[in-house]
Amino acid sequence: MKRAVGYVRVSTEEQARHGASLEDQRARIAAYCAANGLELVAVREDAGISGAAGPGERPGLRALLEDVRSRGVDAVVFPALDRLSRSVRDLLALVEDDFARVEVHSLRERIDTGSAAGRFVLGVLGCAAELERGLMRERTSAGTRAALARRRAAGVDLGGVPLGFRREGKRIVPDPGSVGWRTARRIVALRGEGWSYRRIAAALDGEGVPARRGGRWTPASVRSVERAHRERAGSAADRAR
Repeated sequence: MKRAVGYVRVSTEEQARHGASLEDQRARIAAYCAANGLELVAVREDAGISGAAGPGERPGLRALLEDVRSRGVDAVVFPALDRLSRSVRDLLALVEDDFARVEVHSLRERIDTGSAAGRFVLGVLGCAAELERGLMRERTSAGTRAALARRRAAGVDLGGVPLGFRREGKRIVPDPGSVGWRTARRIVALRGEGWSYRRIAAALDGEGVPARRGGRWTPASVRSVERAHRERAGSAADRAR
């Protein structure tokens, strides 16, 4: 009979304290091993640890790797791919390197790497999981950018004061009477006429117009002023002209 070691993990302290999820995972592993002729010799555990954490931060995973290196087991069993790792790169590295000489069984995905087909399915499912996480990150990032844009439009202070604006309590508001405002409006206008950032910088320097933090204007500083002005001013800028 093949000797197997199970691995269970929960990512929150709340789950770790109540233990229900860990016990459920243990029970499923035990039932699987019994039904598939595997002798379950141990179950390694990581409680309250994220799947994104590396082996150095997961005592249970380190113990599992040591079980495999000692050549005392023939298979590792875990409830699902994301219990072992949430990174497809790390997951495949574990399977192809650390677990190369043992079978890997994932219950939820019904994977058994004792066969070539099982290893293929593992790779496909891992890539699909990585794609899903990437799409989630993109959606989150887009939502964050939109929220920041709304806050800027409302005049909420998100950092420094751009050229042509002033601080008013906790808000950043246009300062139409300032030199900075006129300079920023001019930059926007020249960009609208097709001037390059480099050409605008040269013109401002040639006229002795002060830059945002002193010194000379650069294409990057001109671009920064234009973007900040467009993002924060909006219709308020048009009304203030």
